[in-house]
Amino acid sequence: MIMNCPPLFCGPDDTLYSALDTMKANKIDRLYALEQDSNTIDGVITYPDIVGLLYHYCSHCNQGLFNKTDEIVQDRVKRYKVHEIMTKQVESCKEETSLESVVEILSASRFGAILVSDDQNYPKGVISKTDITLCYRHGEDLSVTAGTIMSSPVALCYEQDPVERAIKSMILKDLHRLFVVPGKHQAVSGVISLTDAARLRSGSCHACISSRIRLEEN
Repeated sequence: MIMNCPPLFCGPDDTLYSALDTMKANKIDRLYALEQDSNTIDGVITYPDIVGLLYHYCSHCNQGLFNKTDEIVQDRVKRYKVHEIMTKQVESCKEETSLESVVEILSASRFGAILVSDDQNYPKGVISKTDITLCYRHGEDLSVTAGTIMSSPVALCYEQDPVERAIKSMILKDLHRLFVVPGKHQAVSGVISLTDAARLRSGSCHACISSRIRLEEN
């Protein structure tokens, strides 16, 4: 009664580029891998899977941010900053907002979470779709306020942080998103998610892009 259909598929041997194109075009965060001429599903690919692969390459790259073997080389690499790929539109509500209104906002925006902020837009908490599911399971009334069900503190990063650092924080803390602030004790200016990181396609610094271009030319 509530499922989305039809499901979308890719082949196990399809390129990541084509899978990303399909996911982006259809505004979905996963694809099922289906064997050709078969109804057998081999697995599923999601944005976190792609970001995990990206993190694996970055952490082993000799030009990576966390590789301390050659700091001179590192300084020559132009790295993507969080503000370059973050989503600037952030849905927010106040602590007194009802759960019913939160559900309506998330349904209309198709965002995975909503920020709970004060009058100065300073982050107080966050409510994700998972939090809403738990409220349903626990029989919470739709009139309860956002302040009573939000998760706090809010996981933050800075606009000038390298994308590698944001990715590492999300992976190690098992988070899907970080809210972005210009500096300490300032209002939220955006949000960066695993989806945003995956859409970079070529890594989190210009070293990876240069490598890809050389391969295509050869």
